[in-house]
Amino acid sequence: MSAVRMARVFSVGMVAVLGLIGALFVAGESLDGPGGWQGLGLVVAWAVPVGALVLLVVRRPRLAARVLPWVLAAAGAVVL
Repeated sequence: MSAVRMARVFSVGMVAVLGLIGALFVAGESLDGPGGWQGLGLVVAWAVPVGALVLLVVRRPRLAARVLPWVLAAAGAVVL
């Protein structure tokens, strides 16, 4: 395995681990704050769209390249 490939695998692995830690932190805070079904609803409200986007990227990368900028723009418009 070349050094470039090893660096790529390592960096993708680190991003995946840090993303998982971040998702678990946000889920824990959501379940702790409001608690109960409301907290579960908050977790589902962000986890399902993220999971759908991940599946889109894995299954249809060309379509995802056109969809993701619009999703990010919509999310940015909602936040602002």
